[in-house]
Amino acid sequence: MPAAAARALERSRTRSRPITENRLYAFLNLAFGVGEAQFRAMALREAGPQKKVSGSAPADPDFMFVLGALDVAISEGTSFGQSIVRKASRGGPTKGYDLSGNELARVRQELLSSVVAAFGRGPATSSLYANFVAALQPTDKLITTNWDTLLDFAIQSLNRDVDYGARPMTYVDAAEKPDNAEAPVLPLHKLHGSLNWLFCPRCSLVYANRRQNTAPIRGKRPYYVRCHVCAPKKDSSLQAELEAVLVSPTLLKTYRIAQLKQVWINAQSALALADEWVFVGYSLPIDDMWVVAMLLRAAATQRSFKQCPKITVVDRSGEPVRSRYARLLGWPVLDGGSDFAEYVQRMSRDLYNYPREWNES
Repeated sequence: MPAAAARALERSRTRSRPITENRLYAFLNLAFGVGEAQFRAMALREAGPQKKVSGSAPADPDFMFVLGALDVAISEGTSFGQSIVRKASRGGPTKGYDLSGNELARVRQELLSSVVAAFGRGPATSSLYANFVAALQPTDKLITTNWDTLLDFAIQSLNRDVDYGARPMTYVDAAEKPDNAEAPVLPLHKLHGSLNWLFCPRCSLVYANRRQNTAPIRGKRPYYVRCHVCAPKKDSSLQAELEAVLVSPTLLKTYRIAQLKQVWINAQSALALADEWVFVGYSLPIDDMWVVAMLLRAAATQRSFKQCPKITVVDRSGEPVRSRYARLLGWPVLDGGSDFAEYVQRMSRDLYNYPREWNES
């Protein structure tokens, strides 16, 4: 939320407009009672803990609540009412935003664009992830519910290309030029989208950059990544604004983009045919019923083949999480330890191999 507030203030300064005209501020003001002073204080916190805000201020709205409220309102077609009015140009009548429909969708895009920008300031690579990727076998496939791109970039750093398992998807570089895979490909199914994906709402094409995060809006002005299919190169007025492909981590999840549905199909197929399932840091949260249903369908396929995959859980919660998996799937679950770094070390040393002779007994 501090990143979103800071971004909104920067855009308002660039356009020489008061912050009260910003859609994100208008929404937080109406829905969560965030005033201008609190909004500016929230933006200051984006600069880091060294920035002290004098006085006692109310807590920032929770990101999950904000995103969840937006998703519910957009899905149900409801409104949060009229925003604070502003003076129209040339002496016209005052007007404001009716925070419903497309206006709420724009608030959501601005919020998610801030998330992309905030993650972009973090480390681009991780030695732990690189070691993990190096220890993978050629037939391994990866499935994640995370948005972040540490795993994507780790794969690239080891001269392997990512295959997200979605079609049609165009891979582009920083200059928006096609980036065709030339190195060995490793499947990475990102169930909830990714910080480096953009979607064209006109032709339904998804663009992916395997080397950097991307956002619909960058810098001090709106930034449009041109759709190579449906937008003329020289007429920016006809270009559709590309959208972030990020499924909300809330109880209300929507998978309206066809490529995401294909990712789920490919992920389920990978699970249905795999000899071993390894879960890292995933505790089967109650709001992920879609993932639970996918696991159960894949398990049903395995049972129809009279197979039982080896199931390993690496999680800090230990036995409670393993028991949850065992109750759900009805199969034995192995303890992969509580620390991912230690698990990767065991992979690298080839000391973490379990017997292949399993049966359903």
